[in-house]
Amino acid sequence: MILGTAMIRRMFLVLKLARTGSTMLGQAMDGHPQIHCALELMNPVLSEDKQTKLDYFRDYYANGPGDDSGAQHGATLNPFKYQLGPDDVGDVLRDIEDSGQAGSWKLIVLIRRNKLKQATSAYLSEQRGSWESSGKNVPRQGRQTFDLWQLQSMTLAYWRNTIRLRRFAKQLGHPTMTVYYEDLAERPADEYQKIFRFLGVDTVGPDFDYTAGLTKVGNKELRDTIDNYSSMKFYPLLWPYLVGPLK
Repeated sequence: MILGTAMIRRMFLVLKLARTGSTMLGQAMDGHPQIHCALELMNPVLSEDKQTKLDYFRDYYANGPGDDSGAQHGATLNPFKYQLGPDDVGDVLRDIEDSGQAGSWKLIVLIRRNKLKQATSAYLSEQRGSWESSGKNVPRQGRQTFDLWQLQSMTLAYWRNTIRLRRFAKQLGHPTMTVYYEDLAERPADEYQKIFRFLGVDTVGPDFDYTAGLTKVGNKELRDTIDNYSSMKFYPLLWPYLVGPLK
């Protein structure tokens, strides 16, 4: 349903990187009766030019789903995937505010503490040729021999991009909440209630489905996934993310 300009909605944006659990987070949030959340907002225009991407972004928030002015209206977005800078995104947020369609913006920054596990998840996804986040239809993988130089490079890239994402959110200048993948996985009820309070919607009861029907893959210990785990002793940039001796 297309909303008229008189309808004021509260807006949010989840800024994230790949392999941070954004599919599960977005779908779980969308399961809340007061939240509308689109996944990977700009995927349909991934190959288009920047202006087309920004127009698509703007149109989603101006004309997107939900006819409840009390609902939070949002999406997940990896800005680097679409080659967008904070000025690009900031201009869209201001345009929507200036149009009178948004009462306020809130940002959620979704990241991982363990960049090595993040890189391992990405590495396995590239190997199987799919970035599917659900356990459904995804074959389970046993121990594999990794290219540890490539894995170290990917880990370092995620470390750098996490810093970039935090700076990106800070430059936008809106109220921001940082959410860690590990906390969502270990304490979903507590973490989602914090998110719902941050967004200003009702908290949920014990029957709420925090997994959104998805099964996460790749949560095994690294030594159970990486066959040449002990060889990581030759890759010092990986050491901060390892637990226990390299045997």
